Amino acid sequence: MSHPQRCEPIIRHVKISFQDTGDHDTMTDPLADRAAAIHEALRHMENHADEDQLFALGYLIPQVPLVMEMAEYEPENVEPEDFDALFAEWLEGTFAEDAMSPQDRGQILMLWLEACQLADAA
Repeated sequence: MSHPQRCEPIIRHVKISFQDTGDHDTMTDPLADRAAAIHEALRHMENHADEDQLFALGYLIPQVPLVMEMAEYEPENVEPEDFDALFAEWLEGTFAEDAMSPQDRGQILMLWLEACQLADAA
């Protein structure tokens, strides 16, 4: 699955899905689940990273919970991929605010895409 590097967040209306816990009042949160999977992938990558990747991973990892903290959405109206678009947009803004070099931006985006792929494979 291809993940956008930069795009507007897209909110789609979807069927409400439920966790199979017997309690059918409990709704899943696709955005939070995707964020957690990517965050876990980034942590795994950090534990196995080369020294030259640590800055980029150290930059990405705390951004995931920040994006979720700032996101305003209804879980029943989003899909997991919406997190990817939201995060990509967030990254573009933080790059500009932090005056990130093109080289650092490239490495961060490369590792972001790798984390997305790892999360997809999990």
